[in-house]
Amino acid sequence: MLLTAATVIAHDGLLQPGWIQIDGDRVTAAGAGAPPRPLNPDLGDQDLGDRIVVPGFVDMHGHGGGGGAFPTGDADQARAAVDLHRRHGTTTSIASLVTAGPADRLRIVGVMAELTDEGLIAGTHLEDPWLSNERPGAHEQPELRDPGPAELDRVFKRRAGDDPDGHAGAGTHRDSTRCGRWSRPGQWRRGSWITAPVGGAVPVGSTAPHDRH
Repeated sequence: MLLTAATVIAHDGLLQPGWIQIDGDRVTAAGAGAPPRPLNPDLGDQDLGDRIVVPGFVDMHGHGGGGGAFPTGDADQARAAVDLHRRHGTTTSIASLVTAGPADRLRIVGVMAELTDEGLIAGTHLEDPWLSNERPGAHEQPELRDPGPAELDRVFKRRAGDDPDGHAGAGTHRDSTRCGRWSRPGQWRRGSWITAPVGGAVPVGSTAPHDRH
């Protein structure tokens, strides 16, 4: 299938006019000027006129949308959220969670791991519950806690349908703020699929110590 448009935004600049070749679910070629062959509506080719064509957006931090919320751990709600974002240009979503107790956290991570393996989402962002009590943001403070290694191992290994010591799949990312041990994940998870972000927001003028490691 070929698409043409007045402007195509590519990784190395603007194609004006531009064209995109799609084979199956992959973009296989793109270029400026006239397309490599005449458009054929029978093949699904389209001239998009003055529209601007951009690459699909990658949403690294989203809690839901379209009436669905990832933190509920409800697969149908997750599908509703992803459907909304895909219809508005987001082709890759990472599901961000919010604070929950240990049992709920295992359940929700299991559901998200299953949806990751299915290809609906690209992974899970564990924004919680290992946050500083000094900067809880919108999270429920009673559930905030230190990231003990035993709980972390159970969360990272969790997979829907398995016991808490099962394998977690390839789609869980994490965030944390409180434990020095947490800043050195390689001591106990070297080479794994877990990614620890560095840095965080500190209010302007704050004199409190920065508790993100």
